[in-house]
Amino acid sequence: MQIMILCTIWCTSGTPVVKDSLEPHMWGYRPRITLEHLVRYMQQQKKKFPILEEFLKNETVLQATQYIPDIVRLQKLLFDEMHHRIDRKMAHKMSMRDFIVRHRTENLLNEYQKMVASVQRAWLLVRDKLKDHGQLKVEEEYLKEDLGLTTALEFFIPTTTGPGACTFSLVHYLSYIHNNFIDWCRAKSKTSAWHEHKIQLAHTHKCHLLDYQSQLTSILLSHCHYSLRLGQGREVSYDLPALEKYILDRFIHGKPTILVDIPHVSYQEDIYTAAKFAAVRKKVAPQSALQQRVQQDILRELGSPDKLRRSLDVVEIVLGFLTSGGGKPKTTLRSYLRKLKMEKRSFSKKAKEHCNLEHILSLWQTLSGVVQSHDIICPLHMHAGLTEPFHTLNQELLQPLAETQCKHLDRALPKVDLSALLGTLYEFIETYTRHIDMNKEWGLVDTLPPHLEASNLDPSLDLDELPEDITLAQTASTWKYIVQFQAQQKQH
Repeated sequence: MQIMILCTIWCTSGTPVVKDSLEPHMWGYRPRITLEHLVRYMQQQKKKFPILEEFLKNETVLQATQYIPDIVRLQKLLFDEMHHRIDRKMAHKMSMRDFIVRHRTENLLNEYQKMVASVQRAWLLVRDKLKDHGQLKVEEEYLKEDLGLTTALEFFIPTTTGPGACTFSLVHYLSYIHNNFIDWCRAKSKTSAWHEHKIQLAHTHKCHLLDYQSQLTSILLSHCHYSLRLGQGREVSYDLPALEKYILDRFIHGKPTILVDIPHVSYQEDIYTAAKFAAVRKKVAPQSALQQRVQQDILRELGSPDKLRRSLDVVEIVLGFLTSGGGKPKTTLRSYLRKLKMEKRSFSKKAKEHCNLEHILSLWQTLSGVVQSHDIICPLHMHAGLTEPFHTLNQELLQPLAETQCKHLDRALPKVDLSALLGTLYEFIETYTRHIDMNKEWGLVDTLPPHLEASNLDPSLDLDELPEDITLAQTASTWKYIVQFQAQQKQH
């Protein structure tokens, strides 16, 4: 009789039963084995298991720490490509999908998509915690973003303020959670075999973290027991001492703490300002012009636009350090790069050989001017497929020259030092007109001399030959016209 009764019992693991799908039977309920069920079971026990309890309390955020390596790699790639090279407007306008689709191979495209997916999963798990995390202030409006492929690129570029603070704060918080948990468990475990060691954030891999998610269900099932008691039905219990020991030994013991050092991107306009360049001229004084022969040797050595841009990237990073810390003008560029641990970066050997810090602004003018000039003269080799060297400049500052102005320039330019004029105009555009809210109809010839004096630039530049009716709104067009004029002169 007992066997017959047992044969009519159906078991369910919490799955809803459709009434009409089965004939009436006697039912036995078996609870699902989940973390929530384990937490309820532990609350009924008198004996405490502190490490297991701490793990369960922090499980949601600990789950997110497994994504640290992918997020850090994405930040590193964005830093290498964007630092001092992208304008805020472009970062705001471009979506993450636009960025990863452009000029990416299929393998790299898949890798970027995987990294963005990791950012999104971690972000959705912990973003509610970030508003209370004191390291960085993440604005309430930014916390509403889901950080997916359609999100603006500016949210993924690590910065200490603005939208980029989302991923910056995310990595800092996940590292903080990991370190706190590991330190707490080490103190509680009371084992002499667990020696503290640290690892740099950039070198963190999944093996250094609590990568348990894929195994969690099987671990719980292997540490639970079922029992059937007369009149009480089926009961589930857990071997808590063994479960705590297994989680400690398998996932926690021996894990390092993370040394947090997150690279943050400076936007192009953060360094290209008249005030920053004036600071370099003041803190690394005096600044001297490179000899024409040295300039030509450097440009001949670099040759291709890609090599020019890589060397320009290094110069811009050096400018960033000199803006804040200054330096001795006679310090060689080679030794300064060694001090910054940048001696292995792709850079001009001729510049290392002939340049001191006193030449840094002249070197910047030489490289940046030629990079932009190449974009005019050789548009097929344009970086990122852009055909306008001042593509991030406000459209109001890209007004074309009139035919009469071009004819005036044709007569005037043979009497002018074109290299000096191009370098000065380029710096004026990037550090002054780009940032200052001014009357765009002011004359260039009237506005430039006061700027030269205020910025410690050479005020002796001969501007008398330039047309007086060229306005600030036409400065970029004037620079481009002079580039083309100089290129034509060299061909003849």
